[in-house]
Amino acid sequence: EAVAQCMKDEGWEYIPVDYSAQFNDQAFEDPFEPGYGEKYGYGIVRNYELYEWPYIDEDGNQTGGPFGGEEFVDPNQDYRSSLSAEENQQYDAALYGQPIEEFSVGDVAATAPAPAPEEQGCYGKAQQEVYGDQPWNDQEFNDRMSQFYEDLENDPRLEDAEIVWSDCMYEIDVEYDFLGPDEVWQYFDKVMAEAKGYEVVETDPNTGEIIGKPGEYPEGGGFSNEDGESYGYVGTQRKMTEKQLRDLQAKEVTLWKTDQGCQEESDYKELRKQIEQDM
Repeated sequence: EAVAQCMKDEGWEYIPVDYSAQFNDQAFEDPFEPGYGEKYGYGIVRNYELYEWPYIDEDGNQTGGPFGGEEFVDPNQDYRSSLSAEENQQYDAALYGQPIEEFSVGDVAATAPAPAPEEQGCYGKAQQEVYGDQPWNDQEFNDRMSQFYEDLENDPRLEDAEIVWSDCMYEIDVEYDFLGPDEVWQYFDKVMAEAKGYEVVETDPNTGEIIGKPGEYPEGGGFSNEDGESYGYVGTQRKMTEKQLRDLQAKEVTLWKTDQGCQEESDYKELRKQIEQDM
């Protein structure tokens, strides 16, 4: 409503859009609830079971989704269609503010800091009005948080704990060949992709193209590792059977329990928490 009033004051027509109404009601499961990990691990297979699996037919086609079966239609589209190209640019500037400009620092493209909320069009003004000041609207806060995480990841105490954790994981199962806890997610993301029927291929980390196939890109997503290597998924997904789903979930729970045990043995989790509090 605040956005609509602001747009009206700017001389435009605008119908308030309730984006949350586009989604079906979904029960939210908190992965930090006690007992969740023992039952579902990280929740990766569980999310697939709830939000993807029921909407895939036997041929692997997506037949719908949990977030509404009908395509979202912007109630302002007819009005926007009546505007010229120049007027649409002015409309967007009023609604969202001016686009964030990119600039070059040496040979590296960079992005200018996000403008203050009141400079982000009617959306920014409405957020400021409804929610008030937020820490992430302050560039100094964002800079300090970036430095915080950089210092955290480079802390030698945490690096030592990661080595102990890594050795612990590998001794339990040679398949768990990880440098740090973050790699667990990449590993299981790959396991999930293969279970869905995708093939893992190496991609160019700069362009996203499949290595050896210029102009072709993986259609199933992908990931990059700490060594700067990039991978993607190609092929056509298939619908898992109930047994495949349960076997995969059991594998995830086993991985989660092993991870938690090694984090306790290496004192990784408590050490990270203590370093965060010290910082």
